[in-house]
Amino acid sequence: MKIATWNLDRPWKNGRRRRADLQRERIRSIGADIWVLTETWAEIQLPGYRCASTPSSLGSYDASESAVAIWVPETWGLRTLEVTTATLCAEVVPPDADSPVLVYGTIITWHGDPGAKSWVKHLEEADRQTIDWVRLHGNFPSHRLIVAGDFNMTLHADKGYGHKDGRRIVRERLPLAGMVCATAIDIRDAAHGALERDNIDHICIDHRLTLVAGPYAIPGSTKEGDRLTDHNGMVVEVQMKAPPP
Repeated sequence: MKIATWNLDRPWKNGRRRRADLQRERIRSIGADIWVLTETWAEIQLPGYRCASTPSSLGSYDASESAVAIWVPETWGLRTLEVTTATLCAEVVPPDADSPVLVYGTIITWHGDPGAKSWVKHLEEADRQTIDWVRLHGNFPSHRLIVAGDFNMTLHADKGYGHKDGRRIVRERLPLAGMVCATAIDIRDAAHGALERDNIDHICIDHRLTLVAGPYAIPGSTKEGDRLTDHNGMVVEVQMKAPPP
């Protein structure tokens, strides 16, 4: 099962249709089973998939936008369980899977969220959302929990964009939620793509899932230098079924 997340940087606001066309092409080329798109737009449609998204009336997004959208193949089960301004938790049922999946799509807001001092809302959201993860892990023990989206923090080291307390909160609560972060890598080094920006979009997976491919980055620009978004997306592939003894 291939899982991908990518912040599209509000293509309606920032470049409109040209950027959206390029983003759709990149999304199609990756062929993920589960997409968690953040700061997305109604024009970003994935043929052959079905979608659950945060209501556009919530928060600071326009009627055509969603903070979070979860896309899965149209033959898979998809049911929204919980939704807030910047988070969406959905039950996903892949065909022939040993267990259903909980997908929690998120934006942990950036340092400059209006209305508060720098990082205040970011830390509040990191605390609130990680408590959600622990609660969901306890309430749905037979489900496999996946959290993906824009964390607004690097997790491969104590440097780069983010706040030390935000990183600490996430790192301390991931094990309590039965998860590991599969994307805590430095994508600026040659082994992981030598990209210009750190990855702050992340995918955290249930410890009962087996990572079989990735992580690898989705560059935020084309080879020709056309900007797609100000984020690098991330992709991993996991095995749902336990290997034979």
